[in-house]
Amino acid sequence: MVDRELTTLPMSDGIGAVISTDVYTYSDVPLGYASVKPPTVGRKVCIVGFAEFTREIGNHQADDVEVWALNRTYTILKRWSRWYELHEADVISGQNGLREPEYLDLLRKSDKPVYMQHLDASIPNAVQFPKAEIVAKWRDYFTSSIALMLAHAAWEHVSGETIESLLIVGIDMSSYGEYSQQRSCVEYWLGVLEGLGIDVQVPLLSPVLKTAIPDGQRHEQLVHPFS
Repeated sequence: MVDRELTTLPMSDGIGAVISTDVYTYSDVPLGYASVKPPTVGRKVCIVGFAEFTREIGNHQADDVEVWALNRTYTILKRWSRWYELHEADVISGQNGLREPEYLDLLRKSDKPVYMQHLDASIPNAVQFPKAEIVAKWRDYFTSSIALMLAHAAWEHVSGETIESLLIVGIDMSSYGEYSQQRSCVEYWLGVLEGLGIDVQVPLLSPVLKTAIPDGQRHEQLVHPFS
């Protein structure tokens, strides 16, 4: 278990998780997240994905927390501060079946910024995603929309729009496709954010930024598996 300060968040159903040394165990305790104390003062951001176990935390954020949403999370979120749709036009329009038919209308009616890599003139609040600037600052390493959003947070932070803390929820990267292709990239950008002094927060139930057996402790775990 990571040696970090533990903060608990209430959940409407009272279900949460605790982490043992090498397995995830469900129990009737509030869901929590591990974090480090922030050295900076600025905005508080919560990025919400669609993974079932922790996404509801996004609906329990204080009013001063910016909720960054994407893709199909409009079906679960009660509010959001900005939207990210970073895919191509055939995805956004629902032509390939990856979005509901009403999705494009939702983007068109949005009164919040909609960050896009491929601008759509029919979306009044569409904002060009600054990928070129981000790549020039760091590197061209992106395997998911979540990674792009994390990189955007880093870019805004160094551009003067300071971020104090960033919480990711609904982002597990635990399925085979995500784990093998996307998780390492997400963890890279979380490391960039933490290196900038931002308080990076990850739910205890999420496997992101966690390992079953820390390096150097494998023999100890094999000898004393329940210690």
